[in-house]
Amino acid sequence: GLVFLLAFLDDKVKSAFDIESTLAIPLIGIVPHIFSIDAQEKARIAADDHDKHAVEAFRSIHSTLKLNEESRNSKVILSTSTIPSEGKTFVSTNTAITFAAHGERTIVVDADLRMPNVAKGLDIPGKTGVIQYLSGDISLDDAIQKEFLPNLDILPAGGSTKSPTQLLSSERFINMVHELRLRYDRIFIDTPPVATVSDALNILPLVDGVILVIRFNMVKRKTAVVNLKRLRESNVPIFGAVLNNLNTHVAGYYYSHYYDKSYKSYKHYHLQQQGVPISDDAEVAKAGPPDRA
Repeated sequence: GLVFLLAFLDDKVKSAFDIESTLAIPLIGIVPHIFSIDAQEKARIAADDHDKHAVEAFRSIHSTLKLNEESRNSKVILSTSTIPSEGKTFVSTNTAITFAAHGERTIVVDADLRMPNVAKGLDIPGKTGVIQYLSGDISLDDAIQKEFLPNLDILPAGGSTKSPTQLLSSERFINMVHELRLRYDRIFIDTPPVATVSDALNILPLVDGVILVIRFNMVKRKTAVVNLKRLRESNVPIFGAVLNNLNTHVAGYYYSHYYDKSYKSYKHYHLQQQGVPISDDAEVAKAGPPDRA
């Protein structure tokens, strides 16, 4: 009885059912908890292939966005969360890395002008960027850090400011997004959490869709529902949610079994297609990641 009572009182989002039924938006991906990796490695884990489950998770997000009718041809995608520390920047950078790895000209724009984290996470200089361009101090080409990875550019925030709303609502910011549309196939804009400040709401009219990042077992369902309603009022498509930081040990046997079995089966199949003889798990590990070409 106590277990059922605690489950009833626990109002946090921690399952696909919570996202698709309670929040009424699609689940476009599940990113597992990543162990023993520092912040810089984590921010670009989709490029370095340190964690096979995380890499496959972002490839799955890429595939879902490419298959979805609304997101397939969308250029400007806004990434946000309900509350801080849900991993929106981590999801933004790694999703962008995955799109760039598939041959699309991609840029990440750090529009969190209060607590920017893109440059810090990727361990690149972040003293100049969006703020300096919007203030008229530098050109857009000078603000963009080009070829961070093949097909991937980064536009840092350039520090923090006390007047982010004015800058993000300015004509210069609107023109900047328009110019980026002409230069890139995909533009991922990282914004502050919607429950904390209204910055993301000011950018919504300029984007083609929204990805909502939800950290496993962190945000309350009621809080997510209220703030999701604010996003919907803009009439901008919400492509779906990414359930981040799923701890398979906490979530239970099903998720752990799903990740281990699905990846192993996938790998066996592709290695067999390539003519690699498979006898045991050691052979799979020895063969390395499957050829994605």
